[in-house]
Amino acid sequence: MLFKRKKPPKPGGVEGNSRQDRLARAIAGRILGWQEKAALWLNRSFARLPLRARKALLLLFCLLLGTASGFILLQALWPKERQTAAFFQKLLPEERAGRVPPDTLQGKDTNLLQTPKITQP
Repeated sequence: MLFKRKKPPKPGGVEGNSRQDRLARAIAGRILGWQEKAALWLNRSFARLPLRARKALLLLFCLLLGTASGFILLQALWPKERQTAAFFQKLLPEERAGRVPPDTLQGKDTNLLQTPKITQP
């Protein structure tokens, strides 16, 4: 009994016949059915297009995804100093040097640190 063997899988394929398993299989079957219908419709629609249109769609798809990937890459690699430069220019000289935490203004006027409101004429 110390080295007990695992039971071999049932011949029906998937083990377990609980209510949750049956429900999961039913949902997965329905999703696969919808996916197959969508794939068949797309294949028929795409097959009707002339070769020139298919090439144009392929080029458009590649350009769209390439642009999106490039944008994400540039956002990840671009230096963040440009976004915070305006904030650091508004800090007092002591805070720029790092000697005073930004939340302690030592009695200074805080109106200088706020953005002025724009009034409409």
